[in-house]
Amino acid sequence: MTILDVRDLNVVYRANGREIEAVRDLSFTVEKGDSMAVVGESGSGKTTLAVAIMGLLPSQAIVRSGQILLEGQDLVTMPESERRKIRWKKVAMVFQASQNALDPVKKVGSQLVELYLYHNRGAKKEEALDRVAKALLTVNLSQSIMNMYPHELSGGMKQRAVIAASLLLEPDVLLADEPTTALDVVTQAEILLLIKRIVSERGLTLLFITHDISLVASLCNRIMVMYGGTDMESGPMRDVLLSPTHPYTQRLMEVLKGLEEGRLTLEQLREDQGRGCPFLSRCRFAESRCAEGLPKRRSLGNREVRCLVRGEG
Repeated sequence: MTILDVRDLNVVYRANGREIEAVRDLSFTVEKGDSMAVVGESGSGKTTLAVAIMGLLPSQAIVRSGQILLEGQDLVTMPESERRKIRWKKVAMVFQASQNALDPVKKVGSQLVELYLYHNRGAKKEEALDRVAKALLTVNLSQSIMNMYPHELSGGMKQRAVIAASLLLEPDVLLADEPTTALDVVTQAEILLLIKRIVSERGLTLLFITHDISLVASLCNRIMVMYGGTDMESGPMRDVLLSPTHPYTQRLMEVLKGLEEGRLTLEQLREDQGRGCPFLSRCRFAESRCAEGLPKRRSLGNREVRCLVRGEG
């Protein structure tokens, strides 16, 4: 059963009289209980997609067109009063900078208790304390941190506390936006294993956003590769990684290998956005028609590819 269905989504930022397209004609579906990785470099629109799903876009950004269907309900047209009822309860998000997600002048326990009581107006404080303690236990944190301030926690502990907050109201869908950013390699591995265990135990639907394909190869079943605000290629994780079809996905895998060998940097993939294919000027298969407009999505076996040339086989 499809739980999240994004259809032809377009998000723009308005600044100085201009409109900047952050997400362009983006479509994908996620089945209930499945896990999808959204992979792309900085500026590809990954985080904008996540905050659009949450209904937390900044004031200068708008959804110009498209739908975000959560269990059939369109979140784009839904009144904010109704979105508040499902935000954190139906769909929750782990933000990439845990130190910014926690109030530095409030104890961790107080913040989580306030979150629970805000979304459960009739609940008593004792109930909230019990739920918070259980949520912390889920992420391998003791109750003792409830009386600690964020600055007293390590980076890994703060990230676990943020994950606990996202799970507090038992959502069905979890969005994880670069949850291992600024963590050391060992702590990264611990957080990934933690997320994998929680998703499995609770039957959560996971959308994991990252710039690092290697992080999600064993975590997610499916992958969507983004570039220039849109989807370049999507399909089963193993198939896309072992035999990438879109030129950008192929290049991304080459860069990953080059990064490991110290030969390339992600800066070599930067591209100014135009009206045609965003990967046009760096694509070895490019033709003149690729500049005429954003290529349509084409089905190739068990995956979808947004490419005029490769889409023809």
